[in-house]
Amino acid sequence: MNTLQQAQFWQKLGIATIPIRYKDKRPELKSWQEFQKRLPTNTELTKWFSGPFHNIGVVVGWQNLVVIDFDSDTEYARWQLWIARRPVYRWIRQTLQIKTARGAHVYVTTAQPAWNAKLPGIDIKAVGGYVLAPPSVHPSGVEYTVLAGNLPVRIEALSDVLPAELLAAHTQLPETKKVVSPVMLTLAAADDPWERANQLFEPDCDLIEHIKQRYRIEDFFTRLVPKNDRWTMTNCPFHDDKSPSMWVDTERQICGCFVGCTPQPYDVIDLYARLHNLSVQDAIKVMARLL
Repeated sequence: MNTLQQAQFWQKLGIATIPIRYKDKRPELKSWQEFQKRLPTNTELTKWFSGPFHNIGVVVGWQNLVVIDFDSDTEYARWQLWIARRPVYRWIRQTLQIKTARGAHVYVTTAQPAWNAKLPGIDIKAVGGYVLAPPSVHPSGVEYTVLAGNLPVRIEALSDVLPAELLAAHTQLPETKKVVSPVMLTLAAADDPWERANQLFEPDCDLIEHIKQRYRIEDFFTRLVPKNDRWTMTNCPFHDDKSPSMWVDTERQICGCFVGCTPQPYDVIDLYARLHNLSVQDAIKVMARLL
């Protein structure tokens, strides 16, 4: 497909694209950020991408789109060997994967919006940015091409496809999010989170209760507005919250967003999982290690 056809393809998926300078990574638009919140029109796409000399940027975050950016072929190959041993591989091998100038991009969508993260040799692009897509041409002259798949595969959380401990240690929460993480993970030099992620883990009820007793949900928030001895309000970390819209029940140790960011009330494990792009089981694994 040419650039215009690619833009129309993403448009049908409900994902915005923007025009990028040919053989460059800079947008052709003076301001592209509005397309983080609205899709371009068909007229705009035709205007932007008519003609052969355009790159195309896919805006991450739409439909919970996440792009895993492997900085080198070596890191991508290491991930391929690791993911091939996991049950999710039967679906992940069908997800869209793009050859870049130095490594590869792997496209997925997640059940809940994810956060950016910078892992060793891997960038997680989940919000506030874009990636070049085929048939763009890198400044070095290398053309972006499809390695596998044609659509982003849906997963529960990024810990389905990356080691949970790496994600927990390297999540980049925006500075505007008034939230802290009492579960501070430090990886020892001898630790190999890729190998640990392959180990079977079956938490029991006692372990889950021990985690909930160890970590209090209100400790995750830096700004609390008490309403009474049991209830307090705080800014929701999952949307641009100008006034407190997240309630915290300190007695039952659950929280939720009045705007609808939480599909059901979160306990401390659910909250930690959402903050660090983890599945609930992987969150239990990380939190249990630090008890």
